[in-house]
Amino acid sequence: MRVIARGYRSRPYVREIVRDEGKVLILANKDCDDAVRKTLADGVGFPRNHVFNFDSALSQSLMSAWESGNAERLDRLWAAAKPYTLEHASRG
Repeated sequence: MRVIARGYRSRPYVREIVRDEGKVLILANKDCDDAVRKTLADGVGFPRNHVFNFDSALSQSLMSAWESGNAERLDRLWAAAKPYTLEHASRG
């Protein structure tokens, strides 16, 4: 299941959920090379409130705002993001 995660300084990451540990979701990048994948085999934990339902257009807009350093736009986009929910996961 793909999601958008809000990282350090609001950087957006598109990742896959590896497992749900309640308040923390373990995410991984399925597109990384073999060496990185082996190092990060268990994934990286993100607080649940920093993980959002995947939306292709939103992820592109978030990355564009982050890369341009437009903090106001980035904040508005994050505010519009829909928090990850189990219901979202069950829809595949």
